[in-house]
Amino acid sequence: MNKYINLIVILIIFINNCEKNPVTTITLKKPSNVQLEKIIENQIRLKWDYNQGDALFIIDKKIGESGWKKNYASVETTSYIDFIQTSSDTVFSYRISALINNQMSDYSETLAWFSEISTPNIISLIQTDENTIKLGWQDNSYGEAGFQISKKIGNSWNENYAFIDTNLTKFYDNNSPLINNPEYKIKAVKGNSGTNFSQSIKRNLSSICFGTDSTFEIASWNVQHFAKHSSTVDNMIKIIRSLSVDIIALQEIEDETEFGRLIDSLDNYSGYRANSAYVGINLAFLYNNLSIANPNIYEIYQDESRPFPRAPLVMEFTWNSIPVIVLNNHLKCCGNGVIENDVWDEEHRRQEASTLLEEYVENNFNNKNVIILGDFNDEITDISTQNVFQNFIDNSNKYKVASMDIATGPSTDWSYPTYPSHLDHIFITDELFDEFNNPISDIMTLKVEKYMEKDWNDYAVKISDHRPVILKLKF
Repeated sequence: MNKYINLIVILIIFINNCEKNPVTTITLKKPSNVQLEKIIENQIRLKWDYNQGDALFIIDKKIGESGWKKNYASVETTSYIDFIQTSSDTVFSYRISALINNQMSDYSETLAWFSEISTPNIISLIQTDENTIKLGWQDNSYGEAGFQISKKIGNSWNENYAFIDTNLTKFYDNNSPLINNPEYKIKAVKGNSGTNFSQSIKRNLSSICFGTDSTFEIASWNVQHFAKHSSTVDNMIKIIRSLSVDIIALQEIEDETEFGRLIDSLDNYSGYRANSAYVGINLAFLYNNLSIANPNIYEIYQDESRPFPRAPLVMEFTWNSIPVIVLNNHLKCCGNGVIENDVWDEEHRRQEASTLLEEYVENNFNNKNVIILGDFNDEITDISTQNVFQNFIDNSNKYKVASMDIATGPSTDWSYPTYPSHLDHIFITDELFDEFNNPISDIMTLKVEKYMEKDWNDYAVKISDHRPVILKLKF
């Protein structure tokens, strides 16, 4: 009995001692105040602070978009020198943890090296409606976590206005009313690091720039009964100068004299107007001589007036030594929305025109960069049995409706707002699919009326009942 009593006493003493002297675990602090500096070309130094005793520091490294190289290096000091390509577009990322007595701390904040060439550049700023600005930029880094957008209204910058995920190059700011005229700048970021901010770009009422030197831009624009107002040419001069596009395919160019005045008033632009259309509603091209070389312009199907009341106008040219062909069209208008078994039915005529356009491209421009655009006077979203463009839609391996997202999107973005409907389309051949899929490429209906004093009332009276549709391609 005494034996068991003694055991109980010993156990009670042991428990009491454990309560008085509990086993403690030290929570290691993570390295702090991590800094990265360039020593010389292709050599950088990591530095950090640590005040919790002697530790072994474990360094992880990430190159571009690859996974983390864990335990890349280990040091007993609070600095480390690494050898990297300091002038490349690749982002080199680091994180550090402390190791004491086989216990490891959390990672430090991620720090990254961005070279000077990694800074993104803003390439477009367009007001798409009353409250929305579309910002586009060139991604010049490989391995960033995203992009930080800074916005300035008045004299105040909001440095952290928005964060955009990596590999995206477009941002819609839905809080930018026309009266504010905001300014933007952008930088690539990773952890606590980032590039310098890009050069800022400011929206103003006179600027609707869309084109860049590194991209090809083409617009389709029906300028109704050109020139319909005494100020039409002057207004178009301002718009075209601001747009900075390579080619504008025009429809309804009636006044040859005013068209000549338009060309003469635009520096570095040339133009060509057909003269075969009934009652002078002719097709035309404007093109930038600085970017467009070897232009060859001619009409096709001149004897097919039933499907083509205006003969398609073809332009062959090179842009940056890249050959491209554009077919400008203005198909028969009107109809009841039903393709009837009558060769003079309006929908039947447009369907026949679509078939002939496809045949012409297949017979003459197979395996070439081809763009088919214009005022097609019909909706591309009709059901298949009544869709005059179904031949292009069915042949999706060869043709893409580049403007389909506009046609299927909100009516506020359509090219013919008074109906409303979307009648101005752009098709591309498969040789341009990769270019169109590039994140820098873009297509949109430009709401030019937003830049005029009285909005649509001004635009419809002084310029047209159609808005321009513009395609940007990054080759």
